Amino acid sequence: MLKKALRSLFQFNLLFLLLLLQATPKAPAATYPELSKLINAPMAPLSITDPSGTMLLYLERDPASQLASLATPAIGLAGREIDPILWAEKRRNRIYSPSFLRLADGVRVPIEVPKASHIPLRSFNADGSLLALGIDSAKGIELWLVTVKTGKAR
Repeated sequence: MLKKALRSLFQFNLLFLLLLLQATPKAPAATYPELSKLINAPMAPLSITDPSGTMLLYLERDPASQLASLATPAIGLAGREIDPILWAEKRRNRIYSPSFLRLADGVRVPIEVPKASHIPLRSFNADGSLLALGIDSAKGIELWLVTVKTGKAR
């Protein structure tokens, strides 16, 4: 008797799922182009002023990286997600294409870092002449020092 009840419950659930799958639209993003534009819209860049107040650090953010980061492995530790490849906190936003903007004349100075670098960590020194960047690489996180006036990194 129990077997019959379980079998009929299973059959009912299977029928329900099949009906549900047929009722869902096939391509919602293609059906609604506004939704597709919203998903792929560029995110607002991050901007940080240097301690002297003369330069602005300008960083682009990738909108698609948030979805891609959900699929990467992570280790849970005290409420934080640790990336087992970098041994650092899991990244949510991909930050790339750094540059400085001189506030006096509006000239943009690009920072010379490897193309397609992800830059989660950044900090100016006390007088604003140097910028420290933590750049994710295949081996871990690399520390790069950037001269603010020229944009040269080492």
